[in-house]
Order: sequence, then C-alpha cells, then structure tokens
Amino acid sequence: MKGIGDFMAEDDDDYFIEQFSPTTDDIPKLAALINAAFKDPKGSLGFNDDTFNLMFGSPYTEKDLFVRVFYKPTNELVGFTGAIPRNIVYQGKTYKFGIGTWASVHADHQKKGLGQRMGLKLIDIGKERDYDGGIGTFEPERHGKDAARHVVASTGMPVQDCPPINKMIVRILNLGQIARIVGMKGIERFGLKLLHRPPTPMNPPNPRIRIFNPDEDGERIYELMADHVTHNQLSFVREHDDFLWYFHQPGILCIVNENDQRQVDGFLLAWKMMLAGATHEEPFGWMDNVHFYNLTPRDAVDMCKCMCIEARDMGWAGLQMPHLPYFDHHPFRKAGFLLIPRDVFMKLYYYKPVDFPRKITSFYFDWR
Repeated sequence: MKGIGDFMAEDDDDYFIEQFSPTTDDIPKLAALINAAFKDPKGSLGFNDDTFNLMFGSPYTEKDLFVRVFYKPTNELVGFTGAIPRNIVYQGKTYKFGIGTWASVHADHQKKGLGQRMGLKLIDIGKERDYDGGIGTFEPERHGKDAARHVVASTGMPVQDCPPINKMIVRILNLGQIARIVGMKGIERFGLKLLHRPPTPMNPPNPRIRIFNPDEDGERIYELMADHVTHNQLSFVREHDDFLWYFHQPGILCIVNENDQRQVDGFLLAWKMMLAGATHEEPFGWMDNVHFYNLTPRDAVDMCKCMCIEARDMGWAGLQMPHLPYFDHHPFRKAGFLLIPRDVFMKLYYYKPVDFPRKITSFYFDWR
C-alpha cells in the first residue's frame, strides 16, 4: 500500500525517492552530501564518515529508517534524511518515537519540495512501523523548518512544542584552532579573544573525578540514565546494547564522579565532531549527556573543568552543547564556559493519540 510520500514522489518524473538501508559503500557519498548541505562559512558541524557511523551505524537499531533522492537525468544522489529510533517515557509508559535528522538536499536541487517529500516518506515509514510520533529540531536561520511546516500542513498531524532552547554552552580550548576556522576578525566579533581562558590543571586534583573506562563503567552509567526519567516530565531512554555500543565508539570522552563507596554517581559525556569554516575544519566536542543530579556543586564544577582539560589534551578546539531544560548551567559557568544566545526549537509530531502533558517544562534529550 502506498503512502503520501510515494504519491508525491511520483508527481515529479525528474526525481526518484526511496527508502533504503545504507551500506558501507554509501556512507562517503551520504556524508559528503550532508556536509555540503549544512556547510556555513561562519562555522558549522563538519559531517564525515565517522560522524555518520556514530549517528546511524549502531548494529542494535533499525537499519532502513532512511530516505534518499536521486536526480533521474544524471542518477545523482541529491537528497537524504534519516531517523534515529528513540523511546520516550512519560509517567511510566513508553512511547515509540524517532528523531528525524540531517535532512539534506543538494544546493542545485533545493526549492523543489524535496525536503517535504522526504519528510512525508519518513512519516509513512514511521506509521508502518507503529511509531507514536517523531521529533524535529530546528534553528530559525537554518533550512529544514519550512519543509517541516509544509509536512505538518499536508498531513494534519498534531504538533507540540518542547521548552525552547535559547542558549549554547561553549568553551574555547584552543584559540589558534578556532581562528583557523572563523578567522581573527570573527574571533574579535564574538569577543572570544578577550573571554578566552585556557584550561589549567585542578589544584588540588579532585580524587572523585576520573576519565571513564567503557568496559568497567558502561553498565553503571547505563543504570544512572534512569535518573533522567525520575527527574523530568519526559525523557528519552536508551536501549541497553545500543548505549554500550555508543560508549565504545572512537571519539567518545566521558568524565565520571565517584561517591564515597567508589561507585560512579555522575558523569559528563561528549563526542568528537568537526567544526568547519569556509576552508578549514578542526575537532570539537559536542557534550551530549549531563548527569549532575547526585553531585555537590564543587564536584559538578570540577567535572566540567576535567572535561575541558581532557578534551584539550585530545586536540579538541573547544566544547559546546545547547542548554537543555534538564540540568543547571551554573557548574559550566564556574568552569569557564560561556552562555551564547542561540535559538533551537524542538517539536513533537504525533502519528496517533499520545497522552503527554499539555505544557512540557522538563525534557531529557540527547542528539545521540
């Protein structure tokens, strides 16, 4: 049985849209398409093969939640989007959702409705798999939001806003690396030259804090993920095997805190991305999981300081993450991080009735 996405795809003979499962041979072309679509001379995430694998390569998730577009006259790949399946827990009940992400259309083929068609195709797939809904994230100045609006209008899906995200937490670790991406004029424009403070070793060191060991700490950290459910209205929950696979991937940095019984009771996790400018890119850290619930203010600050030192020693130019409404940003501020205005909007799209609160005030979310 055909869905909305199939009929819309057939309306234009120049393009062929299909669901597919990426192979190893597909990844370089897909990564290059995403990288080109999101490239911004002022600085953007540089997408490469390793990033694609970290986002979509888990052997423990569904393999065919992907849509691509070919331009028929040349058989050129011109569009891609994918979904990462994630469960949301609310009041003890688990709902099946997917994060639609990295929707990319080649510059020569934009403004032709391909983003909307890929989104509709992805919705068809989600409905066929009995998903409850999807999640979208958007920045006001970035592409993608218009396609999402058209998708919602054409399907009549109920939509709910999550709490707005209006700040990025940023720490510059190596000003020279950043200058190679945005140039010194850009550095001065953002005031980073004056605000930059290189991380220094903690004196005295905090004996509770250390770098994680994925083999020894993985199970305990997975147990701590359950705290996100009890501390927030809504919370993503990670599949056990997928989470441990993620922990063992290259470019993962995790700092843990141990309590008096030498048991891990908090952590801060980041993964390596590439921050790209017009002609150059440098490794950067995206912090994706904050667990300060059990920590003293001093331990939380020291954990942030330790993350900075270890990330710098790994060659990362800096660290960043959106300030999400599930953790306090003050430990980051006291560790030398900046709060920079940056709007990110999150929306929940419902394929079928979902009994979520009318107003969402706290929501644990991570990008991977």
